[in-house]
Amino acid sequence: MQPRANRVLAVRVARRIRAVLDARGRSPEWLAEVTGIAPRKLDRRLHTTAPAGLTVDELNAIAIALDVHPSELLRA
Repeated sequence: MQPRANRVLAVRVARRIRAVLDARGRSPEWLAEVTGIAPRKLDRRLHTTAPAGLTVDELNAIAIALDVHPSELLRA
């Protein structure tokens, strides 16, 4: 089980990634394809209430695909 602070951060990052996807008219399926992250794994990572945390490599791949700096995905 993740410590509370990690869960809060994981939820925040998942919601931020989904918000950027929505703003750009992109889907999680598109993101899975361009990052090489398996769709089921990405679904778990982007769950909005109980996400599995992203690895640094996954966060970087997502940031590159979305053309944003990784820190943009970590901000509140």
